[in-house]
Amino acid sequence: MVTHPISRNKLAKLKKSLTAAGFFVQDVPVNGRFHNPAFAPEVEKLVSLFKGAAGLRFPGPERLRVAVRSATDGKVINQGDLVRHILDNTLLKPVWWYKTLELSTASLSPGPNCIALAGLSNSFPQSLCAKPDLRLLSLHGLTEDHAKTIQDSSINGLSGSHTPPHTPPGYTFGGRVLDWDNGHGRYSGTRRKPALPEFPPHSVAIVGMAGRFPGANSVDELWELMSAGRSTVTSPPERVGLNQLAEDNSQVRWRGNFIEDHDAFDHKFFNKSAREATACDPQQRKLLEVVYEALESSGYHSADSRVDPTDYGCYIGAVMNNYASNVSCHPPTAYATMGTSRAYFSGAISHYFGWTGPATTIDTACSSSLVAIHTACRAIAAGECSRAVAGGTNVITCPHDYRDLKAAGFLSPTGQCKPFDADADGYCRGEAVGVVVLKSLDAAIEENDHILGVVVGSATNQNPKEGPIVVPNSKAQASLLRKVMDMSGVLPEDVTYRLRRVLAP
Repeated sequence: MVTHPISRNKLAKLKKSLTAAGFFVQDVPVNGRFHNPAFAPEVEKLVSLFKGAAGLRFPGPERLRVAVRSATDGKVINQGDLVRHILDNTLLKPVWWYKTLELSTASLSPGPNCIALAGLSNSFPQSLCAKPDLRLLSLHGLTEDHAKTIQDSSINGLSGSHTPPHTPPGYTFGGRVLDWDNGHGRYSGTRRKPALPEFPPHSVAIVGMAGRFPGANSVDELWELMSAGRSTVTSPPERVGLNQLAEDNSQVRWRGNFIEDHDAFDHKFFNKSAREATACDPQQRKLLEVVYEALESSGYHSADSRVDPTDYGCYIGAVMNNYASNVSCHPPTAYATMGTSRAYFSGAISHYFGWTGPATTIDTACSSSLVAIHTACRAIAAGECSRAVAGGTNVITCPHDYRDLKAAGFLSPTGQCKPFDADADGYCRGEAVGVVVLKSLDAAIEENDHILGVVVGSATNQNPKEGPIVVPNSKAQASLLRKVMDMSGVLPEDVTYRLRRVLAP
């Protein structure tokens, strides 16, 4: 037994599928951590409970009909107490799904083999599909008649004369379709050619995403917050340090939008020492967490999945590095420069995952994260990397930018932004860390990825010298929009949703 995280938007589909299969499904409001060694005392109590109740006792591992592997280390369970193994996999130890599948695949006997996939989506890593005689079959939606046909037709590749069975639709994995091969009496893999004439050839798919936002610790929570129309404007927390400014700001009404638990970081999970983590900017710490989650949402279950491919690009938008002011107040360390320099925001991510593609940190002020995504899309189209992680990070840990922005007239004295309103009086600062996982649309379709969105075009430009540098120029922006629409093959009337950014006066 293992726990499996699933995004909230897939939960309803999973419940419907389980109910249709005859399972009783009940929502259980469980809140708390899983795979945490802090639960060791509770696990001992549960083990004692199972041992003390005859109706709850499990047989020994030797009674198992098939080999069962522990998801914590991938090894076959052939000794010990099954209850303890289940609780360890569920409550105490981290799950290494990739390692488990890697060891399982390596233990297969030589010759043709078939792996049956159960569930709503295919989660078998592409890097383990290199064996020419390895076939994968999705069992989702499999009927009893189809199962009988497959059994009778010896899908395991045994020789014999068979009649080609009917292959149920949707039996694919990673673009590999299971087709019947008369010559060998088994299914053979072929590649499905994507046919998407409505998208330009340079289109890039978004196949994963994650983030931390004010009032929302995930993209699902952000959607709920936006749907409810809630404001997250609050007074700045003490960590910003506005009460430490030398000048008298007692009459100033500081406001902003801030993420929770900016300093929470599991340094052991990411193989960092406590000293290194302390010297590391929270923007970089949170970025590492969010990138890991985004990879999980795209189908990569652990850092071990980086073995294929390695040519990920990493493009991060970052403007401020306030944390350098905090670190400079302490004795020098070997970690301070790498922990606070924005150049390492992208480089440290690529280094952790073992990526060899470009690692670039981009600072174009308010547009940094969008320019990072644009640059990543261009790199994928140019072949600089096969896929990329792109986004931005901003965590405020110093009061100086607040003071300077106020002096320049950027900040709204009333707090909430009021775009397109006669009462607009400035902007309200905000924190967030968010990234998306990108790859070419053709590759995403061929590899059967869950596609969240498609980038069909992007471009950048600069205002002409017709006013202050921070004031938008309508002619330049209109020219940019026309350029993007031309390269995307999109007409103005095709656009159904517009996101606008308005600068403060």
